[in-house]
Amino acid sequence: MPHSEIFWLCTAFVAGTAVGSFLNVLVHRLPAMARGEDPELTLWFPRSRCPHCCQTIRLRHLIPIFSYLALRGRCAFCRTSISLRYPVLELTAGLLAVGVTASTDSLLEASAYAVLGWGLLALALIDWQTQLLPDLLIYPLLWLGLLVNTSGLFVPLHEAVIGAVAGYLSLWLLNHLFYFLRKEPGMGYGDFKMFAVCGAWLGWMMLPWVAFAASILTLLLWLARRMRNHTERALPFGPALALTLFGFLIWRDSARSLIG
Repeated sequence: MPHSEIFWLCTAFVAGTAVGSFLNVLVHRLPAMARGEDPELTLWFPRSRCPHCCQTIRLRHLIPIFSYLALRGRCAFCRTSISLRYPVLELTAGLLAVGVTASTDSLLEASAYAVLGWGLLALALIDWQTQLLPDLLIYPLLWLGLLVNTSGLFVPLHEAVIGAVAGYLSLWLLNHLFYFLRKEPGMGYGDFKMFAVCGAWLGWMMLPWVAFAASILTLLLWLARRMRNHTERALPFGPALALTLFGFLIWRDSARSLIG
């Protein structure tokens, strides 16, 4: 492997872990902001603090992955265990950056993959933990999908626009039909917007296959939880949509050839 390629892959990994550190902030703060739990809370203020002793975390303790290892997974002040989610998300974001950098020579395509993948990571985690899909993440991904397809990067623009509209309206109508039959909502409005994101990136023709694959994933996960007697809450649809969208985009040529 040429030295220049190794350099760019290492750079992508470091940048990805830094983004992963910010994703941890999004996952922690966006649900609280959406619920209005603290009117003064923003993504930038106050500085990160230990949730147990409330000490402000120093900059040297915020180095992705390395700080967690150096502190042996414990707060520098109160020695309370730090969730493994933090370094795992940082590592995942870094590996995602390496993967998309290695998979294409197009800077635009790699950047689009990376930004979408990072956003979907955060959305999937937030939805899994809180059953929320914040607009602050959904809308940028929706507009970005339409923007990158102005040049037909993944699909022609008209397919992306129709896909965004069809994605939202299809689940909106399905949910209203479910409510008419069962007198209770079947999904949240965040799922409608998430499906619109799928349409904006993949185009309207892929939407039925995305819905089918995401439904199968959710069903399998529900069965796994059922076997372990974890049936205390409904399963969110967002994580399955996120995984399906990214998978279909990465392997879109193979997916299109399989479905004809």
